[in-house]
Amino acid sequence: ASDGMEGKELFEQHQNEIVAAVLDLTMPRMSGEVLFQHIRRLEPHLPVIFTSGFHEEDFSTHFPEQDNLWYIQKPYRAHILIEKLQQVLGPGN
Repeated sequence: ASDGMEGKELFEQHQNEIVAAVLDLTMPRMSGEVLFQHIRRLEPHLPVIFTSGFHEEDFSTHFPEQDNLWYIQKPYRAHILIEKLQQVLGPGN
């Protein structure tokens, strides 16, 4: 999705097909935090990976003790995202 609103619409349309979400903390039209809250209302256990330029400590204070929530600091390479998705989704995924 190109922004948070489009992400919200796509999530609602494909909710039953989505096994994890990757969200940027800062997105146009709807922040990642607001989209995350929307996703949590619809799918409370969906794994979510946030990405941002903020340090992980700053992120952790913003989202304390959340289940099924991970973080990758920008910039990152594709293999880091792939490894995180494999960790989140488990073996064989």
